[in-house]
Amino acid sequence: MDTWYRIGDAHELGIDPITISRYIQGEWHRPIALSLPEFYDWQFRQGPDNAGRDRCVIVANDNNEIFGFMGLNDRRFYLNGRCLKGAELTTWMISEKVRGLGYGKAIIEQAV
Repeated sequence: MDTWYRIGDAHELGIDPITISRYIQGEWHRPIALSLPEFYDWQFRQGPDNAGRDRCVIVANDNNEIFGFMGLNDRRFYLNGRCLKGAELTTWMISEKVRGLGYGKAIIEQAV
């Protein structure tokens, strides 16, 4: 796998909801709410445990061209009366032009 890409959460990489929503709209082959920047912002930045930080994992180049995305929200889970920190993983996609190159695996490793 080439190492010309950057991977991290959208907040760290400085990639805004509009850019991510456009990527989703171009990659998803039917209408999806995440292609609306307002919905994306509500879903991933306004979550109660995210505190305004977009934790979605992004694979992009230096020009912020996105090649992979995983929706991720920080979440609290309760098990046997104990509050545990965790994450909710949602939509996951890799651009068709880079499938099979290991970017999906890189997203999972970053999320862990």
